[in-house]
Amino acid sequence: MTNLRINLPEELDKEFRKIIASKYGFSKGALSLATQDAILRWIIKNGKEPWLYIDGNMTLDMDDEVISTFLKSVLKTLKPEKIRISFRATQGEIQLITKLFENCEVDGDDILFTLENSEFNQTHNQLKKVIGVQNKQSLLFEFDDVSIISGGNGCFSIDGAVSAQKYNLIVKEFLTKLNKEIPPKLGNLKNYQLMFLNPGSTPLILRGEE
Repeated sequence: MTNLRINLPEELDKEFRKIIASKYGFSKGALSLATQDAILRWIIKNGKEPWLYIDGNMTLDMDDEVISTFLKSVLKTLKPEKIRISFRATQGEIQLITKLFENCEVDGDDILFTLENSEFNQTHNQLKKVIGVQNKQSLLFEFDDVSIISGGNGCFSIDGAVSAQKYNLIVKEFLTKLNKEIPPKLGNLKNYQLMFLNPGSTPLILRGEE
């Protein structure tokens, strides 16, 4: 993809840097003209951020409705034996969780679950319903030697023994489950950004290095 430097009207340039450049680390002129135009027009019209953003450097930002699908994709790709879920909770949440779950540990304000692979989906879904756990900034998933850290509001980063190829397998599985287009040669790409502006959109792809 050829990247073009363009001069945006001042008010649009400010909006672009505030919502896109600052959030995703793009410098001015680092996106193609068509991509900048599409993102800007979408932001101005909808007043919100992309439905799904995937970075080749193992960070993702997604709408709440697809978080469970993402975690299922991680499970299927990594096949961990044990999964740990931990997060900070209020005293009211701790009292509720300890009444509903027998398999949790409490350490001060922290809640910890250690689960078998087969237990994960049900426990995570229950925690979503009870306390909205997917929106907790302190949320941490540990899949054997791989950690997924949540920044809250659908932001996730992957840390640990995951190669670029393995990460891209997670992304491919995730997109497959969402019935979304998979970019050609995704398995070998690095330093890419992939965006879906809304559930029905085609992807905006900034191709990376092979």
